[in-house]
Amino acid sequence: MFVEHEMGFGRIAGITTGDIFDYFYYSSISYTTVGFGDLVPVG
Repeated sequence: MFVEHEMGFGRIAGITTGDIFDYFYYSSISYTTVGFGDLVPVG
């Protein structure tokens, strides 16, 4: 959040502000769909 807010990195053209819900949403989607949800490796 700091880098996006202070430096403007990661902004999409036309969108100037980010909401805390946006950070939570994208973090949760990335966390659950990439396979990082397993606490202990199996296999």
